[in-house]
Amino acid sequence: MTISSPTTSCFTITIGSCELVVAHVVNSLSTQGTALQFDAVVVWRVVDGQVLEAWDIPAVNTAHRQSAIDRA
Repeated sequence: MTISSPTTSCFTITIGSCELVVAHVVNSLSTQGTALQFDAVVVWRVVDGQVLEAWDIPAVNTAHRQSAIDRA
């Protein structure tokens, strides 16, 4: 089973003088033929323009199958 593979998705974040950057995101993934979407919070710790740490915190109770979302 493949746990992850490269994607063509990307995003840009412009960082000011803050050490912590926090974003609310909607993650999409596919596993065993089922597409899922769920809310998450991503936190980056940035020092001297370099990401030193990152956390992706999923809100597992928000997970929905993609097909159910597409019908809504």
